[in-house]
Amino acid sequence: MIRRFVVLGATRDLASRHLLPALARLHEAGKLPAELRIVGAVLEDWDTATLRAHMTERLARHAAGTEPASRHAVASRLEYQRADASDPADMARVLDDVACWRRAGTAAAAAAPPPPPVVGLRCP
Repeated sequence: MIRRFVVLGATRDLASRHLLPALARLHEAGKLPAELRIVGAVLEDWDTATLRAHMTERLARHAAGTEPASRHAVASRLEYQRADASDPADMARVLDDVACWRRAGTAAAAAAPPPPPVVGLRCP
């Protein structure tokens, strides 16, 4: 069973519009493990309380059809980790954490949005 779910770019559009609302719907359906922790790896220089407050607002907007208790359950499971997805050292640190959790018997999974488009790319 997955106990840690790492979301790279947790404050970005894909996570706040689709991924976290889907987790709220899973909670509402009774299918989200009680021990699941969601690690939000984000570029912003925040803390866990700031990440939770931001995602609470995003869940209210993008998961309005779910019960407030389910939105709160997802937001309260968020843990902040600063990481720049374009920095190899940051990504190595995040993935090392995932590997450590797996070795310790705490299964983990990671999700990431697609990379941003390359500015200035010319297509034929």
